[in-house]
Amino acid sequence: MKNLIIAISLLLQFLPSAYSQQIGVGVGGVLLVEYSKEYDSDTRGGQVNSTSKKQFDAYKIPTVSFFSFKESGHFFLFETGKFNIGSKDTETTHTNDVGDSQVIGGENTFNFTSSFRTGYSFRLSDNEKISTYLGVGINPQFDREVVEPRISAFKTAETILDTDLEILANLFIKVNPNIAINLAVPVKIWNYKFVGQRTDNPQMPQREQYQRNDSNEFLPLQFEFKAGLVYRFEKSKAQ
Repeated sequence: MKNLIIAISLLLQFLPSAYSQQIGVGVGGVLLVEYSKEYDSDTRGGQVNSTSKKQFDAYKIPTVSFFSFKESGHFFLFETGKFNIGSKDTETTHTNDVGDSQVIGGENTFNFTSSFRTGYSFRLSDNEKISTYLGVGINPQFDREVVEPRISAFKTAETILDTDLEILANLFIKVNPNIAINLAVPVKIWNYKFVGQRTDNPQMPQREQYQRNDSNEFLPLQFEFKAGLVYRFEKSKAQ
């Protein structure tokens, strides 16, 4: 599965070179919105019980997109995604009747999240006001969380690598020859997820302190909606 991810990444990196000289680039800021739906079922007393979970998340961190337009009308895309570095320190204390305090709990938590998207899109239609594109992309996300308890527990760390293969649908509404409103819907068609967990417990054998699990899912029923402005810088063609 990892080899498949590497092969798709290399394809997306080298595909633009098969087309003619670049004639413009653009940058834009977007707002990410995610929607997901999960289904689950179990059998109790001879009956099948089904449950579903809907989740709607809006990420207000702006992203920056780089568009490399080709003479053929297609474009290569690279954009930043979620990015967050956080640290939280909590402490629980107990105060007795005479005012003496004692720390009885709490933890220090460090979080890091980062993601990006890269892809290639083919132009479907183009007129004076609207251009439509359809393409393919990859959206990797990296998460790391380290929790260090203050008392009576062991330091833990969790690492998650989450990679989506997507169909990219883009709509450009032209404001003038250089500025356009970009509306995009990346639809996730395949997901690969790796989770690694470590517990620093000296009482456990070294090999049991680390656990890993990976999974993949086709059509995970997730999509994003993006909206932003793109400014296109014209560049003279190579002779």
